[in-house]
Amino acid sequence: MPRRLAALVLLSLAIVAPRLHGQWPDRVSLRDRAPSSRESAARVGWPIGKGIPREAAPLASLVVPGLGQAVLDRDRSIAYLAVETFAVLQYLKEHRELSRERRHYRSLARDVARASFTGAKPDGSWGYYEAMESYLESGEFSLSTSRVVPEPDTTTYNGSRWILARRTFWANPFVAPPVGSSEYESAIAFYLEKAVRPEFRWSWRNAALQHDLYRRSIDRANDSARRSRAALALLVANHLLSAVDALATVRLEEVPGHGRTAERRLHIAIPVGR
Repeated sequence: MPRRLAALVLLSLAIVAPRLHGQWPDRVSLRDRAPSSRESAARVGWPIGKGIPREAAPLASLVVPGLGQAVLDRDRSIAYLAVETFAVLQYLKEHRELSRERRHYRSLARDVARASFTGAKPDGSWGYYEAMESYLESGEFSLSTSRVVPEPDTTTYNGSRWILARRTFWANPFVAPPVGSSEYESAIAFYLEKAVRPEFRWSWRNAALQHDLYRRSIDRANDSARRSRAALALLVANHLLSAVDALATVRLEEVPGHGRTAERRLHIAIPVGR
């Protein structure tokens, strides 16, 4: 629907813009002079651009793509506006999709994977929800209440963090150094930073269908986020290109012989048989 709306907006602009100042003639004679750049731009010019100095055209285009071209009486202002309209509509569409998928996968996580655990269930970071995609269970945070004893099961998320900490800081990840040693404490500190706390525990056990739906929602959210970033990149590029275009046009007008072309007349001889 947004793409159809964008196409409709662009088509309307192409039809309506030339009539903004009543500059679209009903008939054109072959012997009429070719329109100058100012007259051509008047057919597509924006009323808002009429009071802006030509020297300010690059800044105007940086703020609103195509505005500087309208100030400089260039027909391509509509092209920049068309790209801007498409990029804005595309970004809004993908942002809505991303928000919808975010609500969906968070709802599945809260109502299914975290439902069996009591206590508050605060929302986690993006990395937390990505971990829920890859691991069936978070695992225990600590097997002891007196001190931190990490989860040993490496198939759980917390267990995988603990084996990573051991491989990083211990000489032998399967032989524990003395408790209190620098190697042991460094591994514990790493684990405390990476592990899932009790209030964020999850388990997809006996919920394979919901876990699959969760993964698909995460994938759709990733796709929407990627497309929204592409739309933002297009917006930035359109602003910069329009500004550079306007700057180049202003500079060229300052060079002798590169100003506006003189008016020309189009003469076409059509032989008529006797």
